[in-house]
Amino acid sequence: MIEVNFSDGGYKISPNKIKEVVRSTLIRNKIEDAIVDVAIVDSKKMDELNERYYKDERSLSLRGEDREHPIFTFVYDLEIFGTRYLGEMVINYPMALETAKEEKKAPEEVVCELAEHGALHLAGIHHD
Repeated sequence: MIEVNFSDGGYKISPNKIKEVVRSTLIRNKIEDAIVDVAIVDSKKMDELNERYYKDERSLSLRGEDREHPIFTFVYDLEIFGTRYLGEMVINYPMALETAKEEKKAPEEVVCELAEHGALHLAGIHHD
């Protein structure tokens, strides 16, 4: 069973849709028993996380400027009291909202796409 703990950060996002996207993505990638945390946060929190964990060449644009991130995924893949804890993902809601406007999508659709992307990272599937 996939357990998804969800914190919406006060934004009006359906936890059920996000949880289902994470569950189905993990199951498609042969993970059927795990716990995952998902948090929806503001830009300030993402900036704090960037400063704390990712302030290096990965966080810079081609011009060497700090760039904002739509999602951070922290992969732990630990066994805790007999349960596999894969990790957590943190989604930048204001950035998702901006992307939704640009792409003429519902904000929740963009958040679901980011959650799927994060779940793939938790499953060990990465991009270049």
